[in-house]
Amino acid sequence: MITHFQSNQNIRPRTLIHLAARPLLAGWIVLGSAMAPAMAEVLWTDILQDPDNIELNERFVTERLATGDLPAALSAVERVIYLNPADIGLRLLRAEILVNLSNDTLARGELDALTKLPLSNNQQEIVERLIAVIDSRARQWRTTVSTSLGVQGSDNANTYPSSGLIDFMLNPTNEASRGTRDYQSYGGATKSTREVATVASLTASTTYERPSQDREQISFGVSHASSKGRKYEYLTNHATTIFTNAALRVNGYVMRPQLRVTHTEAKTSADSTVSTASIAFGKSLSDRVSVFGGAEYSNVDQHA
Repeated sequence: MITHFQSNQNIRPRTLIHLAARPLLAGWIVLGSAMAPAMAEVLWTDILQDPDNIELNERFVTERLATGDLPAALSAVERVIYLNPADIGLRLLRAEILVNLSNDTLARGELDALTKLPLSNNQQEIVERLIAVIDSRARQWRTTVSTSLGVQGSDNANTYPSSGLIDFMLNPTNEASRGTRDYQSYGGATKSTREVATVASLTASTTYERPSQDREQISFGVSHASSKGRKYEYLTNHATTIFTNAALRVNGYVMRPQLRVTHTEAKTSADSTVSTASIAFGKSLSDRVSVFGGAEYSNVDQHA
């Protein structure tokens, strides 16, 4: 989230924007920048020609934050801070950009220094929130437990075919063995059956995060879901899943491997065990170009 902030010094606050940091930030939302209309974009070459021009650097910061280019915005902010080291607003902005870049070590040093300065109530709240974000990410082990309750329904819970027939083949290599017969539904139903069921689930997982700036982590856990049909038992089943997944950075690529085994026991169909292994990867080549891909393998084992 991006909002305006007030600088302590006379640094034309109308041209600066304040960046609200969030852990594992997924994107940037520009609520508005107060840049003057019809101004030409400030380029890096403009900064190189006049690096001590405060107004030019401020406009550059605004434009880079609006496009999500945090490293470039940080460089400009630090240049202005060099010229105005007592500006609390700018130093707070620097700390927030560092947090969003996951550079928690430098951000913590800046925040610790800010706590010793006279801050407004709003600035103090921002400092405390950023410190809480850093402390949360510093915990290497995290355990979460979640539960859910819901209702599901189907107008053909017994998967009854509209023709009332089912195809079969006694010998897969002999076409002559193909035939049809009447579909025999569980409970003797001779038409599609509507069913409503209540669903409850519980998931517990533990995550280990490596103490690095790459946000690498591995998680493992177990979940159990139970569905109970209200009148019939077509939707009644119990499923238990054991899973593990990770987010790793390898040669600039973010790799996300995952393993999952789900055992389902159903009232009106064969029990089954589904094992799935998958991997996804992605890499940002530029602000506008990314590459991604993945592969998945599943094995279904049905039990009589």
